[in-house]
Amino acid sequence: MENRTNKIIKFNENEKYFVLKQAVYRGNSYFMTVKTTPDGEDFTNDFCVMQETIKEGKSYFSRVNDPKLLEVLLKYLDAPEEA
Repeated sequence: MENRTNKIIKFNENEKYFVLKQAVYRGNSYFMTVKTTPDGEDFTNDFCVMQETIKEGKSYFSRVNDPKLLEVLLKYLDAPEEA
């Protein structure tokens, strides 16, 4: 699993997400992200949790919409970091 914390996931020139935190749950990688402005200089108020799927060596990302899964993931992703 690649550490994507503090990195940008870019879908196209106008859709970029900054990774705030990441976690592994049941063998899958999940990321707490915030959408950036198109120029990448600032953040919007669009937060989402994404799941990474790797197929044939390529990473694909999808937004997590399942309320029960989100509830579990947010407990991991919102937890304070240990020093």
